Amino acid sequence: MKSTLEGRGYEVHAKWGKKSGSDILAMIGGTRLVIEAMGEGTFRQILGNYFLNALGEILQRMSASGMEYGIALPAHPSYVKLVLRASQAGYRSLAVEFLFRETDRNNA
Repeated sequence: MKSTLEGRGYEVHAKWGKKSGSDILAMIGGTRLVIEAMGEGTFRQILGNYFLNALGEILQRMSASGMEYGIALPAHPSYVKLVLRASQAGYRSLAVEFLFRETDRNNA
């Protein structure tokens, strides 16, 4: 996700590991994008837990005006189903974008 955003001209600050705060802060012009990133689990149940955790984390970060918010997920079919199954109206109300990324299974 970091390299994708940098390729689009964003200045990207990513936190790796279990550091507190948002996982990615990307800036371009006057736009500041806060992203929570989740990895790919091994079981469908874990993916569901990661998905709900990402929603909770991004909701806690929604404190500043003038920010955009997103959740980055691997392009795993289970994640796609979870996003599509939830209320699209709710996502619009929250102004949360979902960003799917392909994973490199050799470096996972």
